Amino acid sequence: MRAPLGHKPDSFSHRAIRCLKLLMLLPESGHLSRLLLEGLFQFSHAMQAVDPTPVPLGESARTEPKRQKVGGRLQDVRMDFVNSDIILRRFFAASGHTRHPESLLRYERVQDHLRTFLEHVAAAQLNSADQELLALERQFGTEFPYVQVMGARQLLHALPDFLAIPHLLPDFHDRLAQISVASRLAQWLCSRKLVEREDSWDDVVLTRTAAERARRSPVI
Repeated sequence: MRAPLGHKPDSFSHRAIRCLKLLMLLPESGHLSRLLLEGLFQFSHAMQAVDPTPVPLGESARTEPKRQKVGGRLQDVRMDFVNSDIILRRFFAASGHTRHPESLLRYERVQDHLRTFLEHVAAAQLNSADQELLALERQFGTEFPYVQVMGARQLLHALPDFLAIPHLLPDFHDRLAQISVASRLAQWLCSRKLVEREDSWDDVVLTRTAAERARRSPVI
């Protein structure tokens, strides 16, 4: 088990939720704050919904700050926030073109396994701020809260543990697909600029190392 990600600058959702929780402590304001909090989550999910003509990957309602050199000077730019659910849907859709039907079924099993891992294993390894956000999402009855509120950074951080021996799929060919998927997903997140390469490169390297270890494991 690896250490959780360090604290990052608050997103809009984190700041809004913190303000609403403070409001709930005030007399006679709890009911209104709960309504506002529910509205915030509904708005966030609506903005991230996948439609028949999805927006280009990386476009969404929430962004995270980033420092980047522009013209020789560091300037603030914005990285669009996309939740893990949308990321996984698009990644596996792109991976499924021109594949054999059996391979498609295998990739579906890998995606189901990854989503289960995120909800039940990776969720327990999040930092306190992210776990608080996850707990608030659960209050509204969300069945799979991790993929709804966690983004590319948390997804990438979870991939090395996803390739640990206890989490490898039992079928030989499914395991090989799992290893391949995790390796390509880590690189894909960087190439699509969904994570900051300089901050997340360690997780990419750790995913590659975990993949090589899994390939050489006697379990396979």
